[in-house]
Amino acid sequence: MNREYSREIICNLLEWGVEEFYVCAGARDIPLIETVCNIKSNHKIVFNHFEERSAAFYALGRIKSLKKPVAIITTSGTAVGELLPAVMEAYYSNLPLILITADRPKSYRSTGSPQSAEQKDIFGVYVSACFDLSPGQRFDLSNIPKNKPLHFNICFDIPLQSGDIKEIPFIQNDKNINLQEINSRLFDHNKNKLESFISKSKNLLVIISQLNENNYTGIIEFIKNLNAPVYLESISNIRESKDLVHLRINCADKIWAHSIKSDFKIDSILKIGGTPTHRIWRDLDETYKNIKVLSISNSNFPGMPNTESINTPVELFLSNIKIRKYSFDDSKINQFLSLDKKCYLKLNELFEIYPEAEESIFYHLSKIIEINSRVYLGNSLPIRNWDLSASYDYKNFKIDASRGLNGIDGQISSFLGFADEFSSENWGIFGDLTTLYDMAGLWMLSQRPNLITNIVIINNKGGKIFNKVLKGEASTLCQNNHDFDFKYLAKFWRISYELHKNSKNIQTSKKSRIIEVQPDPFQTDLFSKHYSEI
Repeated sequence: MNREYSREIICNLLEWGVEEFYVCAGARDIPLIETVCNIKSNHKIVFNHFEERSAAFYALGRIKSLKKPVAIITTSGTAVGELLPAVMEAYYSNLPLILITADRPKSYRSTGSPQSAEQKDIFGVYVSACFDLSPGQRFDLSNIPKNKPLHFNICFDIPLQSGDIKEIPFIQNDKNINLQEINSRLFDHNKNKLESFISKSKNLLVIISQLNENNYTGIIEFIKNLNAPVYLESISNIRESKDLVHLRINCADKIWAHSIKSDFKIDSILKIGGTPTHRIWRDLDETYKNIKVLSISNSNFPGMPNTESINTPVELFLSNIKIRKYSFDDSKINQFLSLDKKCYLKLNELFEIYPEAEESIFYHLSKIIEINSRVYLGNSLPIRNWDLSASYDYKNFKIDASRGLNGIDGQISSFLGFADEFSSENWGIFGDLTTLYDMAGLWMLSQRPNLITNIVIINNKGGKIFNKVLKGEASTLCQNNHDFDFKYLAKFWRISYELHKNSKNIQTSKKSRIIEVQPDPFQTDLFSKHYSEI
């Protein structure tokens, strides 16, 4: 009966839209593994991994790439607990990660029997539902949302390989998870809230962060018509838009100083998309609490307490907002943006004066990477340095990062899931500690032989972000300073290795590789000093 019940579960998930399965083998999940191995598809949809945490983060990358739900299958016990970090990230990133965990019969709970953990509801609030099932029990997926993780905990008794095995036809579901509809009943309410917020603003600033849209035209047109200064983070995927150059803020670090100098005293901020990466967002929460904030996002999370929010499909909503040009003070806006442009010109000079500074590495990388490439930015310093330093040349990059909880675990795995065989290039840029966290993630390269990846490791010998935010002994302790390099990581996984001091020397390649770049700490310090003085 185990096989028949496994077949029922997998068939229901295929009909629901699950596109791929990632198997982390044990004994208890054998009925599920046998079932997915008998799905007949004209392309590979079943993959294996030995390490559950990396497999789950890889699955998150695949959801973003495929725009479809995917499922991970594990055995019982600690294997289930390994999934929690990725489940938390999926919850805050609105990703339908399906967890199918095998379990021993329910009678074994609280007995201390081998591999008998309390798996029911183990993921708590981070899943939309937990189906705790024994073979024969019914379940219903009709009202389960496709923007949150979902848990199936299946309790199999021995003999595990019992029942008949039958072929399962693969069901192709063409609807992707980003195809959402506007609630017409709420549209007028949200429209009025937005227009009221804008009309009450004198000096409005727009911040656009992570967008997961199929089209950005409506968002860009809305910003053009709004005619307010806008800070575009790289994960918005419209940072280099030619239509917004005249409104774009290039040096976000200087926003508050330029606001004072130009008398453009920011009184309100319109946040579009995910929670911003830049420090300005924390400044609003900690220092500038009097500034009004309105968040427009397809997420339920506004990104900060005491913030007005509109939860809606962003592109669809803003495409239907027809606004007039508001009468903001153009003279103040022009002065504010003029100060920013002067700052940006001086910033560009620093990239040439200090080519081996950590910030300059990102400028030169952005120049090297081919058009139409996928770029994944690791958390901590890489995403911040890219936002500061990357060129504004329009190259149609598809940029992503894991910004649900902003952790540094599982980053290589998520990049490999996000990477695409059909993009011109795939680049993942990570810090050294981030890489150490996920060295097992490279396992998946062997199962996608046509995937070419460039894994850039910015090895500054520790977590140098703590050098910027902490002082004294605590700073040294938190940095986890080391003297490692990554030559033998590349050798272990049998991929090419390059070591560079100056990223200008990196050339394009048609084979997967690890590119280790070691910034010059002296140049990095001088760069930071001179940038702070601009």
